[in-house]
Amino acid sequence: MSQPPKANYFDDLHAPQVFADEVSGYWVNAGCVHITLDASRIDHSSDSCFVNRAAVLRLTLPVAIAQVLAVSLYDFLKQRGLAPSPGNGH
Repeated sequence: MSQPPKANYFDDLHAPQVFADEVSGYWVNAGCVHITLDASRIDHSSDSCFVNRAAVLRLTLPVAIAQVLAVSLYDFLKQRGLAPSPGNGH
């Protein structure tokens, strides 16, 4: 069986960039992993400055791609001495 040709990578300088400081949850449905990322939001409208959490990105990946992401991210962090300890997951 022949392999499809490898696609060329195109670096889109206008691609959105999202900052998140927490993962709020995961869900698996219809062969996809759904990941919700959120960030702290501060309400400066009062002196109390309440901190709220806001969903900033919902990422949906086919299970096989989510597995590739999980392994490659772990390897990337491990190579830099940043591998998570067992039990520190979400």
